[in-house]
Amino acid sequence: MNRLLLLVMVALCTNAAAQNADKILGKQFYRADKKAIVTFCRQTDSTYCACTTWLKEPNDKNGNPRTDKNNPQEHMRQRPLLGMKVMYDLTYCQGVYHGTAYHPAHGLTCKVDLQLTPEGDLKIIGYKWGLRRSEIWQNALK
Repeated sequence: MNRLLLLVMVALCTNAAAQNADKILGKQFYRADKKAIVTFCRQTDSTYCACTTWLKEPNDKNGNPRTDKNNPQEHMRQRPLLGMKVMYDLTYCQGVYHGTAYHPAHGLTCKVDLQLTPEGDLKIIGYKWGLRRSEIWQNALK
């Protein structure tokens, strides 16, 4: 009987954690510079990711879609910024999403921690080369 009760408790806790993790699904946030909006979704491996779904300036000065021109990998410099996955492999643990972020303006990848604020915004802390930078991204649907 105790074993059955333990299994039920574990199942309920796991389900509650999954529901908390899913709070980020479909959320849209302005990047701190307000030049882009990213939208969060779940990947097939059950991790989360964020893709750029809106750009203030979607085209370059010639009217062509803006591309990942600062990517350190030359073969990736032609991929469009709109629709680009900028955060990926995000896993949820006790209120924080841990994963990787790519910043196309600088062509840099870093480790990142994300946390939804009580106001509905997104607190981001990025880590690279022993340095840490944080910013708040505003909920685009407020």
